[in-house]
Amino acid sequence: MKKIITIISLLFFITAIAQKQRVVLVFKDGTMTTGLGKIVGNKIKFKKGKGKKKYTYSHKEVNSLVTGEGNTNIEYFYKFIEGKKKVVLLELVKKGKVKLYKSISTYVPSSFGPNGVFIEGRHKGSSSYYVSKSNNEKVFDLGDGTPFTKNFKKAASNYFKDCSILTNMIQDKKYKIKDIKEIVKFYNDGCKW
Repeated sequence: MKKIITIISLLFFITAIAQKQRVVLVFKDGTMTTGLGKIVGNKIKFKKGKGKKKYTYSHKEVNSLVTGEGNTNIEYFYKFIEGKKKVVLLELVKKGKVKLYKSISTYVPSSFGPNGVFIEGRHKGSSSYYVSKSNNEKVFDLGDGTPFTKNFKKAASNYFKDCSILTNMIQDKKYKIKDIKEIVKFYNDGCKW
């Protein structure tokens, strides 16, 4: 019985990591294409369909990627980080006057540990948050709230300095990094109570 469970788990594991999602790629020239794709690091692995030629894309060819269907769409955009020459693929979290993005956390796939124990896949590490006003190609790094990274209180207060009510709430620690979605909503709603 144990062998049957192990074989079924192994087949499930192989199927789960081999499947790509339906995606729409938006290229630099504005054209779009649909197919199967997945994000690997800062690159996009893509093919038109099962058995078709595989391609690898980066920020040099692609502006954005959309996954999901209907109301469950997730949009990813290549953005430059302000003050750095680095380009990253970020998930759009909130739209508005200020857009909120987050980095894509590293995914550790399911595997079998010692003695054949199945270990469920999980996200590793924390996400960093980034903001940009209007359609700016650059994003401002707000950090991830972990020790030894950018000071969120200082960074957020500086970025939202044109909204004194909000900066006071950040300075008084009424709003912290965990409240970043509420902070952006507050700002986008006109910075009013």
